[in-house]
Amino acid sequence: MSDDLLNKITQALDKTQHPSINASLPQLGMVSDVKIEDSKVHLKMKLPFAGIPENIKNIMVGNIQDVLNPFGMNIKIHLALMNEEEKQNFLQVENDNWKGAP
Repeated sequence: MSDDLLNKITQALDKTQHPSINASLPQLGMVSDVKIEDSKVHLKMKLPFAGIPENIKNIMVGNIQDVLNPFGMNIKIHLALMNEEEKQNFLQVENDNWKGAP
């Protein structure tokens, strides 16, 4: 695995915006465990709550795919729930950067 490629992918993910919050998904703690295996990018998209509306989830997944597609690799996004500490950090960033529903 190339550290340079992983750095470029991480930088690209920094451009993924939440549809309702003026912050990137990594800033919100929603993207973690980014790995490259074979020709696939694996990552976790952590959700703060189980009941996130499907359209919001789809927008975020689409944003991730849009910034990673230029790398020409398969993308595997594993969904997970945040732990309590991660959720509190998310809520703080959300509170500081709320812009409203898409």
